[in-house]
Amino acid sequence: MFDGDIATDFASKHLPNLAQHDLTRAERTANTSLSAEAMSLLYDCNQGRLNWAVLPQDLINQIIKADRKFDQPTKPRLLPGIAQTLINWSAPDLFWLRDTKDITFPSVDYNTVKSDQSTDSIHFAQVEQFCTVNADRKAALYARAKKRARLPKPVQRWLANW
Repeated sequence: MFDGDIATDFASKHLPNLAQHDLTRAERTANTSLSAEAMSLLYDCNQGRLNWAVLPQDLINQIIKADRKFDQPTKPRLLPGIAQTLINWSAPDLFWLRDTKDITFPSVDYNTVKSDQSTDSIHFAQVEQFCTVNADRKAALYARAKKRARLPKPVQRWLANW
């Protein structure tokens, strides 16, 4: 890839008359649409660990809505060491891309990749295993979402503003 960037590579091959410095890109921002606590609750919901006395879709909707209203959301970030574990797990693909297609990723230090761990299965039972989650905020978020999910749908829609 030209300059290790897919957009630059595409432009250099298919838009040769375009100067590379004329390429503009939107400012990159982290996806912070959900907090780590909401992410954890949604994963718990997906795994069947939450109270099903309410309709699952209503609970999911209320978790997402309540998350926007609660202060101090925890931004999802990988715990130390998890990124390297994921890189090691993907070692066969990373090395194949590098060796056959000459594609590398600047954020990966290929000298630290432990390909002997790549056959290990990675399974996270909870978001808390790979991301910091504020347990108190998660519990409060769940309590509010569960309470509102039990209400009739017209009331849920009406309360969406508060």
